[in-house]
Amino acid sequence: MNAIIQDIMRPFGVTPRYAGFPMLVASVELYLEDPNRLSAVIDEIYKPAAKRCCCTSDNVERNIRTIIQQAWRKDPSKLREMAGYTLFTYPKVSEFIEIIAREAEKRKKSSV
Repeated sequence: MNAIIQDIMRPFGVTPRYAGFPMLVASVELYLEDPNRLSAVIDEIYKPAAKRCCCTSDNVERNIRTIIQQAWRKDPSKLREMAGYTLFTYPKVSEFIEIIAREAEKRKKSSV
């Protein structure tokens, strides 16, 4: 999953050098295991991702938000396209996790 997410994020200028990159990967993996986790994003995604990445849930949210802002600055139209609906401003963290997860699943299926 890491390589797929790298491919998705590279056009936005987001690479594994971002502190939040492993947190994004962990969050996407947790979402893909159970999409219902978004209904309790702090307890079901941020906290488990923080545990995997040896940080706090606040770090997870803040670092993913930094990635979102970078992606939005670099190519908002591409992010809108991936979302599949109109984004008037950059997405919330939970929205972004879902957008990246759906794109990762799509690319994974097309590579099989």
